[in-house]
Amino acid sequence: MLFRSPDWLEQARQRHPAILAARAQWQAAQEALRAAQSEELPTLDLNLAHYRNGRPNNAITASRTHENVLGLSLTVPLFDGFASTYKVRAAQAQAEQKYIEYQAAQEQTLQTLAQLHTQTRSAWQNLRLARRLWRLSMQAAQSTHRQYAAGAADITQLNQSLTQLQQAQLDLSQTLTEWNRARLSLWLQEAAIH
Repeated sequence: MLFRSPDWLEQARQRHPAILAARAQWQAAQEALRAAQSEELPTLDLNLAHYRNGRPNNAITASRTHENVLGLSLTVPLFDGFASTYKVRAAQAQAEQKYIEYQAAQEQTLQTLAQLHTQTRSAWQNLRLARRLWRLSMQAAQSTHRQYAAGAADITQLNQSLTQLQQAQLDLSQTLTEWNRARLSLWLQEAAIH
């Protein structure tokens, strides 16, 4: 199980689906920013063409010809009315927003996992204590029953010990339910990580 290893929180940070989704959105926003920034840079295009027996949309010649054309084109953006600047700033803002969302998703998810882990440990401790209380209540009820049978206790004492046993049984079933709920929640989180 993941949560039994000492570095379970780091493993959750690396593999939880909510964190991975937020990280992917942040990385996509960073790529969009890089693309917007690259539009402001000059571009150099290389074109290579090979023609046999003339160029397209030209008349066919009687002689055989081979023509190779190599072309370079340099595009330098001069002024676009600040459109590219606004586009880069918008992409920067989007990337910053996605980073904040990524951090928030990471913190929220890890906090939820830590709370679930703590709740599960607490539910386990409560279950252990409830079992111990039930055993002690059972022993007390049996002892009072023996005393009542021997005439050393009255019906009120017997009724009181049985009421305490019943309350201990109720507490045991409630803590067992809490333990199972906490364990299931933790298991579901662990299954999502794997």
